[in-house]
Amino acid sequence: MLGISLVGAGWLLWQAYGVHLRNQKAAEQNAVLSQRLEREKHLATLPAPSVDAKHWDAIQSERRFPWPNLLQAIEQTASKDIELLEFVPDKSGRQLVLKGEAKDQKALVVYLEALNEQPELHVVHLAHQQTLVRDRLETVEFEIRAKL
Repeated sequence: MLGISLVGAGWLLWQAYGVHLRNQKAAEQNAVLSQRLEREKHLATLPAPSVDAKHWDAIQSERRFPWPNLLQAIEQTASKDIELLEFVPDKSGRQLVLKGEAKDQKALVVYLEALNEQPELHVVHLAHQQTLVRDRLETVEFEIRAKL
């Protein structure tokens, strides 16, 4: 009888030890999952890095753009025979598009040559021109492109 009691007690002890090991493993897994959940909650409260990174890149691009030199080059080529209607710098493509009207073809050629002489502008070319007539006034509409 004592032998059966010892075997039964050993078996119960073995079962209790197995339950203890399973509980310990479950507690470790619970701790790991709790840490992961806390980390994900913290990350969810942070602003999206891609939005901040894009905003920062845009600011840096704007600061690196040679605004003063470009504006000075355009001002130096100003003419009373040219009316600029659009000034469109493409910062990422490092290009400039100028749209406007010239008094006549000769004024347009002189303006194009003046732009070509500016050190800030490269590969200056006439992309489009068209003669416009308004109430007996004839002008030349143009689009000039240049690399920066």
